[in-house]
Amino acid sequence: MRRYVAFALLLLGIGLLAACGQKGALYLPQPVTATAVPSPAASAAKPAGSTTAATPASDSNGT
Repeated sequence: MRRYVAFALLLLGIGLLAACGQKGALYLPQPVTATAVPSPAASAAKPAGSTTAATPASDSNGT
């Protein structure tokens, strides 16, 4: 009987040490805040860069 109690306590201790597997400090989730919705003009902006089409490279024999 004493062996079963010791085994149960050992399993309980291992279970408590394993916990949930969270590495590092535990934390509470941050409250959800309302985010600003971007205006349609800002989302339609084009990225900066070249506006001309790339020209194909010529091959080495001049054709």
